[in-house]
Formats: sequence, C-alpha cells, structure tokens
Amino acid sequence: MSRSKNLRKLIANQIIDDLSQGNIESPLPSQTILADLYSVSRTTIRNIINEFIDKKLLIETNDGIVLSRKPDSNDKYKKVKKTRIKQPKELVEKYLNYAVNSKKIQPGDLFTERELASEIGISVKEVHEQLVILSRFKILKLQEHGLWEMTPIDVNYVNKLYDLRLLIENHSIKSFMQLPKNDIRWTQAKYLLEQHKNFDKKIINDYREFSNIDREFHKLILSASDNVFMDEYFETISMIFHLQYQWDDHDLRNRNQIAISEHISILCKMLSGNYLEAKDELELHLKTAKKSFENNLIEQ
Repeated sequence: MSRSKNLRKLIANQIIDDLSQGNIESPLPSQTILADLYSVSRTTIRNIINEFIDKKLLIETNDGIVLSRKPDSNDKYKKVKKTRIKQPKELVEKYLNYAVNSKKIQPGDLFTERELASEIGISVKEVHEQLVILSRFKILKLQEHGLWEMTPIDVNYVNKLYDLRLLIENHSIKSFMQLPKNDIRWTQAKYLLEQHKNFDKKIINDYREFSNIDREFHKLILSASDNVFMDEYFETISMIFHLQYQWDDHDLRNRNQIAISEHISILCKMLSGNYLEAKDELELHLKTAKKSFENNLIEQ
C-alpha cells in the first residue's frame, strides 16, 4: 500500500470514530478546518469526504455535507498501519529544532542540504524546497549551491515578527470566540486545557517538551481564521520563536513555566466566553514571548 493511500485510510478511520462519538457535528466543518484538525492536506480530506459520500455515509445538501447515518466499525478500513507518514516540511522543521536544541547548529553555522537529507532520511530536493521556504523569513541564507547558513537575528527582526504574529493571533482569537457552541473546537479547547494542567504538573522535568503543546495551543486558535495564508505564515513564525528560545536555553525551564501558565489563563477566559479578557491574556502572552526573544538576543 502506498504511503498516501495508507495515510488517507488512517485519517478516514479517525474521522469515522469522531463522527460516531459526536466529536464532529453535522453539517461537517469546512475542508480547511478538517485539514487543520487532522494535520493533513485539503486534498486528503476532499478524497475522504467523496469516499464517504459514495458509501452513503455522508450526503451533500444546501446546508453543507451532512451525516446520513451513524457510522459503525464496518465503515472503517481494515489492516491500516498506525504510523503517520510525516511530510518533508514537518521532518525538516523537527530536525532543525533538534539540531538547535542539541547545539549541533547555532547562529552563523554552515550546513549542507546533503547533510540534512542524510540525517532526516529524505531527498536532497525535498530538503532544498523546505529550506527555500524558510529562507524567505531570513533565518536561513543560501551561501552557494547546497550550502546554507543559520542567520543571526536582531531586535528589529523580532519587532517585525511580533507585529505580524499579534495581527494574526488577535484576528484568530476573535474568530474563535464567534464559533457556534457546538463547534468541535470548543471540545478540543476543553481537552487542551486538561492537557496543559497535566503538563504543568510535570514541567519541571519535561520543560523541553513544551514546544509540542505550544504548537497545538496556537494551532487551535488559528484554525478559527480558516485562512490558508495565515496558516502558512504562522507555522514558520512559531518555529522561529522556538528555535530562538533554544539558542540560549539557560532559563528555558522558567520561560516555559510562565508560558504554560499563560496558556491556561487564556483557555479559561475563552471557555468562560469572555472575549475581551481572553484577548488581553493572549496579548500579554505574546508580549512575554517577545520580551524573552529580545532578552536572548541581548545576552548573546
């Protein structure tokens, strides 16, 4: 079975589970929202929906795609590999996070596409394509064919990055607070709050794992904007912040403890329905991140 076909079947089974458990409401959210929720492309979601329509599990109406019957285990694919196939973008970003965290790559260091391809296990072409995307944000610079530099960042860069992040997240949290109460993302917000509380209890030892839950937190808020351009920009912005945090990690535990506490405050305000207080808490959180970013640059 090809990797793309296995991925489609794996996600289809997850959607069937969520439909049967009532985690996804009928009519279904947009394809963009579903793609964000399951971390796959809209093409994958579109193919799955078409399959479900062919199986008479879903029907297309003037109100959108609706559930025609409750799914059961017979609707699920059998013998599907449980492992998710990671995309080149995810693999490159994950490796860069690891390389910076372990001091294998630091600002000013040079590395080759071939080295990364060998470490990650993907083609040189795939590595090149992802590095070109990141270079648009000036954190990487192509020195010559196949040779890249991790570019140092200054305070002016941080200010511009913060302005864009504030614009995107303020728009997103406003959109989130306007979601209908039966939207699946309110359930996800409750679940994410519990995840944060559990993580807060073990953050003393697991503080380096914060970037994962941070990404889920901001990704959930951003999903309400339903804007593919914002998604693309924000994923890279988030990665830049985490890379910078790890360049100087002497107080990383303390910074992540503060951040997890701020996340909890934001989620509590969101779930209580208080938009203005949620927005204020979010802006405070972004200012804290910006200040930490600037302090790192000064100390370097």
